[in-house]
Amino acid sequence: MKSYLLFLSFVLVLMSCDKVHKSPEPDNLLSQEKMVDIMCDIRLMNAARSKNYRKIKDSSVFIDKFVYHKYKIDSVTLRQNLNYYATNSFKTAKDIEFAVQQRLESIKKEVSEKIKVEDSLKLTKKKPAKLDLKKESFKSTKEGN
Repeated sequence: MKSYLLFLSFVLVLMSCDKVHKSPEPDNLLSQEKMVDIMCDIRLMNAARSKNYRKIKDSSVFIDKFVYHKYKIDSVTLRQNLNYYATNSFKTAKDIEFAVQQRLESIKKEVSEKIKVEDSLKLTKKKPAKLDLKKESFKSTKEGN
């Protein structure tokens, strides 16, 4: 009896896994490159919002509207494309995610380099020239007078 229940549960699990939901191709299918651009912008804007929430809220910047306006899409198109790439091809979704990570790492490296340069320029402007003044040099000038 136990083996029968085990077999029946195994068959039920296999049958439930058989129906994989795949989203239909959207009418306005965005290219993978455009999806990478959109995802990078969304992540950058979310990072900015989490870092400076008050400034972004006070400046009335809406991340969603910014992305929709920049890429000339609407929320339905974005959602359909996200679902399509997420459910139809794991490899494609993984490629998009990898490209987003690479681009964000590149941006991070670029910004870090700029910050280092700016910091070094600030330090050189703030440091006055050091003069090597010793008491002995003052004594010798006093004695000479």
